[in-house]
Amino acid sequence: MIEFLSPRECRDLRLAETKDAGWTRVIRLFLDGPRLLLGWDLARSDDEIARLAGLDDAAARRAIDEAVRWSVEHRLHLLGWQEPDGGWRYFMAVG
Repeated sequence: MIEFLSPRECRDLRLAETKDAGWTRVIRLFLDGPRLLLGWDLARSDDEIARLAGLDDAAARRAIDEAVRWSVEHRLHLLGWQEPDGGWRYFMAVG
Protein backbone atom coordinates (compact mmCIF):
# COMPACT_ATOMS: atom_id res chain seq x y z
CA MET A 1 0.00 0.00 0.00
CA ILE A 2 1.17 3.53 -0.80
CA GLU A 3 1.68 5.49 2.39
CA PHE A 4 4.01 8.25 1.23
CA LEU A 5 4.12 10.79 -1.56
CA SER A 6 7.00 10.23 -3.93
CA PRO A 7 9.85 12.77 -4.02
CA ARG A 8 8.47 13.99 -7.37
CA GLU A 9 4.98 14.45 -5.92
CA CYS A 10 6.43 16.34 -2.95
CA ARG A 11 8.37 18.58 -5.34
CA ASP A 12 5.26 19.18 -7.49
CA LEU A 13 3.29 20.06 -4.38
CA ARG A 14 5.94 22.56 -3.21
CA LEU A 15 6.04 24.12 -6.69
CA ALA A 16 2.24 24.53 -6.73
CA GLU A 17 2.43 26.09 -3.25
CA THR A 18 4.72 28.81 -4.60
CA LYS A 19 1.86 29.73 -6.95
CA ASP A 20 -0.52 29.84 -3.94
CA ALA A 21 -2.67 27.00 -5.30
CA GLY A 22 -5.44 26.51 -2.73
CA TRP A 23 -5.69 22.78 -3.42
CA THR A 24 -2.21 22.29 -1.95
CA ARG A 25 -3.51 23.55 1.40
CA VAL A 26 -6.20 20.87 1.28
CA ILE A 27 -3.71 18.11 0.43
CA ARG A 28 -1.40 19.28 3.25
CA LEU A 29 -4.21 18.64 5.75
CA PHE A 30 -3.92 14.94 4.89
CA LEU A 31 -0.13 14.76 5.12
CA ASP A 32 2.44 14.44 7.88
CA GLY A 33 5.53 15.43 5.92
CA PRO A 34 5.44 13.08 2.92
CA ARG A 35 3.36 10.48 4.84
CA LEU A 36 -0.31 10.26 3.88
CA LEU A 37 -2.83 10.43 6.71
CA LEU A 38 -5.16 7.69 5.54
CA GLY A 39 -8.59 6.54 6.64
CA TRP A 40 -12.05 7.78 7.39
CA ASP A 41 -11.18 8.08 11.08
CA LEU A 42 -9.01 11.07 10.05
CA ALA A 43 -11.82 12.70 8.05
CA ARG A 44 -12.17 16.48 8.14
CA SER A 45 -15.34 18.49 7.61
CA ASP A 46 -15.61 20.99 4.79
CA ASP A 47 -15.82 23.77 7.40
CA GLU A 48 -12.69 22.49 9.13
CA ILE A 49 -10.83 22.30 5.81
CA ALA A 50 -11.81 25.87 4.97
CA ARG A 51 -10.77 27.15 8.40
CA LEU A 52 -7.44 25.29 8.57
CA ALA A 53 -6.57 26.12 4.96
CA GLY A 54 -7.44 29.80 5.47
CA LEU A 55 -9.97 29.80 2.63
CA ASP A 56 -13.50 31.16 2.40
CA ASP A 57 -16.27 28.63 1.71
CA ALA A 58 -16.32 29.11 -2.08
CA ALA A 59 -12.53 28.98 -2.39
CA ALA A 60 -12.43 25.89 -0.16
CA ARG A 61 -15.00 24.13 -2.35
CA ARG A 62 -12.89 24.86 -5.46
CA ALA A 63 -9.70 23.81 -3.67
CA ILE A 64 -11.29 20.54 -2.54
CA ASP A 65 -12.43 19.82 -6.10
CA GLU A 66 -8.93 20.50 -7.43
CA ALA A 67 -7.37 18.39 -4.66
CA VAL A 68 -9.68 15.51 -5.63
CA ARG A 69 -8.52 15.76 -9.27
CA TRP A 70 -4.84 15.93 -8.27
CA SER A 71 -5.29 12.93 -5.99
CA VAL A 72 -6.87 10.82 -8.74
CA GLU A 73 -4.05 11.75 -11.13
CA HIS A 74 -1.62 10.34 -8.53
CA ARG A 75 -3.59 7.18 -7.78
CA LEU A 76 -4.83 8.55 -4.50
CA HIS A 77 -8.40 9.15 -3.44
CA LEU A 78 -9.70 12.17 -1.58
CA LEU A 79 -13.15 10.85 -0.80
CA GLY A 80 -16.09 12.38 0.97
CA TRP A 81 -19.56 11.78 2.25
CA GLN A 82 -22.46 14.06 3.05
CA GLU A 83 -23.60 14.26 6.65
CA PRO A 84 -27.30 14.42 7.61
CA ASP A 85 -26.89 18.15 8.37
CA GLY A 86 -25.78 18.76 4.75
CA GLY A 87 -22.09 19.24 5.51
CA TRP A 88 -19.38 17.11 3.95
CA ARG A 89 -16.48 15.15 5.45
CA TYR A 90 -13.38 14.17 3.47
CA PHE A 91 -10.63 11.59 3.95
CA MET A 92 -7.63 10.30 2.04
CA ALA A 93 -7.41 6.70 0.79
CA VAL A 94 -5.25 4.73 -1.62
CA GLY A 95 -5.87 1.73 -3.80
